[in-house]
Amino acid sequence: MLSFNDVSPELLGRVEVFKNVTPDMIDGGIAGTVNPSRASLDNPGFKIAGTIEGNYGDLAKEWSPGFSGIISNTWETSGGSKFGLQLGYAKSELISRTDASQLTDPCYRADTLTSTCLRVRDVGSGGFGNGTGFNETNFPPAGTVIVPKGAGVRTTTLERDREAFSAVAQFESGDGRLVATAEFLRSNTKFFTDEYAILALVNNDAGFPVQAAGSTWTFDDNNVFQTGTLTQTGGDSGLSPWGGLPTELLRFQRNTKATTEDFSFDAKFEATDRLRFNFELQHIGSELSQDAIIGTMATFSDVRIDNSGNVPNVEFILPQGAPQGIYGSPEYTYFWFLLDSQARNEGDLNSVRFDAEYDISDEGFFKSARFGTRWAERDRITRDSNFGNWGTLGAPWTGRDGSSNRPGPSGPLPGARPYGGGGGAYPIDFPDASSFRNPFADGFQRGNAPVPIANGGGFFYGGDDFIGEYLNGTTAAQGAAITRWSFPDRLGEAWEPITDRTNSDGSACAPFCTGDISDVTEYTKAAYARVDFGTDFGNGWNVVGNFGVRYVHTTVKSGGRITLPNPNRFDALAAGGNADGVVQVSEIQTACKQLVQGGPAGTRLLFLVCHQAG
Repeated sequence: MLSFNDVSPELLGRVEVFKNVTPDMIDGGIAGTVNPSRASLDNPGFKIAGTIEGNYGDLAKEWSPGFSGIISNTWETSGGSKFGLQLGYAKSELISRTDASQLTDPCYRADTLTSTCLRVRDVGSGGFGNGTGFNETNFPPAGTVIVPKGAGVRTTTLERDREAFSAVAQFESGDGRLVATAEFLRSNTKFFTDEYAILALVNNDAGFPVQAAGSTWTFDDNNVFQTGTLTQTGGDSGLSPWGGLPTELLRFQRNTKATTEDFSFDAKFEATDRLRFNFELQHIGSELSQDAIIGTMATFSDVRIDNSGNVPNVEFILPQGAPQGIYGSPEYTYFWFLLDSQARNEGDLNSVRFDAEYDISDEGFFKSARFGTRWAERDRITRDSNFGNWGTLGAPWTGRDGSSNRPGPSGPLPGARPYGGGGGAYPIDFPDASSFRNPFADGFQRGNAPVPIANGGGFFYGGDDFIGEYLNGTTAAQGAAITRWSFPDRLGEAWEPITDRTNSDGSACAPFCTGDISDVTEYTKAAYARVDFGTDFGNGWNVVGNFGVRYVHTTVKSGGRITLPNPNRFDALAAGGNADGVVQVSEIQTACKQLVQGGPAGTRLLFLVCHQAG
């Protein structure tokens, strides 16, 4: 029941793994049963032990310290009874960094490279669309090559801080027939993730990459793309005066805290030389809280790729004709979207076990018999918004003050802001909501890959403590101000934090909606019987084995709700409906058509309904 991410291995004496499960073992293990056994008090007297360690991450360029200590002592009474006490503490930190390069959405293209991807089903900004006529008999078509639609790079830093306490108390009677052990373990774990990524946006086949001027793409013997520079002029790229692939500069932070407590009591009693009993109690409680925020800016770039090695080299370069230094300018990158998520989970396990063992014979074929029973109750409540509230902060095509080509509340906009109809919001408009950062400038891929963008960075959303700003409300206030600036008449697509969501009945989610919550309770009753046998033959051979039976009855109760998108996303006038308060099939079809085409009603929240409707 305990995760090795939560339990410090320094406080474990050994880990026993059983692949062949016998009837007396605890049920529920599919791939095997793992029995973590903590350090015992088998060694009498006063004992102290400890460890000190350090890990160095060459990418993170950070030392991660760790230490643990165990102290134990035993006492013996005049009657021969023994008492033992063991206390343990462990603390460890781990700081690591991961760099990654990727090719995105490789697809079949005609070898003329003048048309979009060839697929079995159309793909739009909202997901899959209609069939294209291809099937297993004619796909892939002849005369095609495989070309990525884009590429991406990311650098991720993970910080883990784990702290664990343990206490073990033990009693043994003077005659050795009774041994009782009580154990307590508490583990606190914190994970912090900080990620920066640059990604070519490839979610709409209306746009597709072509060869940049002066670049000739190369392919291997299997017609798979190897080298070349990608640019784009269709789709969203038409909003850029110099084309280029729509490019996201994404920042992701997540803070996770987990606490696990385990209390167990075990008593072994030897009633006679042949009859023994065992009684166990256990309670495990675990809680997890998680807060996460994604903020994304956007610009345009050409992408230079070398896929001839084991890891692709990816560079986001200026589109031809673009001014120098645009990735360091607050007037050429715009605010794109925000996405937040929270989780609050808790679980408990209570179990009782009783076993008896009787030695039948030392010389006969049947050696011993065991029987026992076990009862367990597991309760789990999961509350997880699961990144379900994607919302945009604007874009060049959204205009300002609700309409394309209209100035914002502050009057005509100075400066470049060259994209589309002059819409969207830029860092120069909201300087406190983003800043220039260069996370890729410091030894990306240990220096084995080129710096993926000029000066190693660009404008990324948020301040130094992005997750802190999200939790104290700063990000929500910034998002509201940006969306008011960008398109106040389209708030149906604008980002709102999960704390502002409402249930279908109008009640506040605060912050979890009814569809975010699931409650599962599991009751297990089990009993077993086992007989061990064995015999020796005169030639030195022997046979040893057991047979038995186990009965397990499990009852599972679960509760939760499946929620659908807000009806206004189909019925509202702005979505193409008639606003009569009733969602019609024709209104769903209209919204889904706009979704696949990337029209005004398009939003990722509708994808599931549209997929089922199609």
